[in-house]
Amino acid sequence: MVRPGLPLPLTRPDDEAISFETFREWVRSGRAVTRLARYREGRILVHRLESAGRPLPLAAAMWMLGRGAVFLEDERGCRRRISTSQILAWLARAATEPFRVAGLLRHVARDVASLEAPVAVPPLDATRSPVYIRADLSFGVRAGGSVGHIAGVLNQLSAFTGPPVFLTTDDVPTVSAEVETHVIAPSDEFWNFKELPTLVLNRSVEAVADHALGKRAIAFVYQRYSLNNYAGIRIARARRVPFVLEYNGSEIWMSRHWGRPIKYEALAGRIEQLNLSAADLVVVVSRAMEDELIERGVDRTRILVNVNGVDEHRYNPEIDGSAIRERYGLTEKTVVGFRLVMVPVHERRAGSSPRQAPTTWSYGPDSFRRRKVRATLPHAMCSCRRTYRTRMARRSSGRQRSCSSTWPWARPSSHPTSNRLAKCSTTAGRHGW
Repeated sequence: MVRPGLPLPLTRPDDEAISFETFREWVRSGRAVTRLARYREGRILVHRLESAGRPLPLAAAMWMLGRGAVFLEDERGCRRRISTSQILAWLARAATEPFRVAGLLRHVARDVASLEAPVAVPPLDATRSPVYIRADLSFGVRAGGSVGHIAGVLNQLSAFTGPPVFLTTDDVPTVSAEVETHVIAPSDEFWNFKELPTLVLNRSVEAVADHALGKRAIAFVYQRYSLNNYAGIRIARARRVPFVLEYNGSEIWMSRHWGRPIKYEALAGRIEQLNLSAADLVVVVSRAMEDELIERGVDRTRILVNVNGVDEHRYNPEIDGSAIRERYGLTEKTVVGFRLVMVPVHERRAGSSPRQAPTTWSYGPDSFRRRKVRATLPHAMCSCRRTYRTRMARRSSGRQRSCSSTWPWARPSSHPTSNRLAKCSTTAGRHGW
């Protein structure tokens, strides 16, 4: 059985691979009854054993379908047996955890209250190593904006600071192998409860940071904002260094309009505002995001607009797309390429709703700006992303226009994805133009 988010693997003739969604359909249709104790062995495929948490529903399903051992197995081939006693222990913990929710929420509220008092801006020593934190509970991500964002910053930071230290809940394939990386294994506490694992994750991030850094002096903490996480603030305060927040939009706003409302929204909103208030520098990728933060009370001098870029070694006008053009009969035609996630993340959100078209912003590379915010820290951040961006020529109606964009599916130029983009006469993106 394959965990949601992973593709079905190739199987041997005597194996059967199903998704959890397929199993749920079996349960709804009654077909699961005909498959009870049918399989001699059960395997649950996850991305990594360390981030598997407590897959209780999957384990219980495999226990019912199989008559032999049940294993947890990841994409690397590592496996761990899930015994009947383990499933019973998980059930017991799941039964007692509802009575501990109030205590967890009180503990988090006390943490947040202790961090809400303003502190003086710590000094910056750019010769030391910065710490980059990715604390998302999303695993196996190989494409998307975050992949380009994270690599774009991390791979260039050492040109302006000491060698960076990467603390992450999952590996990011585009990050250089030379970057010191420490994987955060999330706790399985409250794993089967909505949102609570994001609160528990704060402890795990801090524990990994303490172990990885020891008494090492660092330059600053850079955290990519994620729901309910304030570990970066605690680490920066404990080590008396600046805190940089990369903000890509309000998780609360997105949950209200594009998903399901957050259950503990008041606490989540308090944590989100704490991150914005405590940051010595807030990095955003568009002016619309800057305007949103100003409307929320963030001082303009603490905001750095650092627009997206493209890795010229992976994507550049010299890549030959003629084979793709010939394959699809596009040799004499003008092709417009459109590659992005279809959500208006970096549009103006104030007063907008799913039925109201928000005001969008577009701008060219000349709008790339650098402000002297908090001494030399913004200079390093801005220069870092500037190294990552380049100008690409857009040819249309005999005119040329320079544009800047990040291709989230960043793969080597020999990959077919690059060739498919290279076939285009024009490339279009959501923001960064």
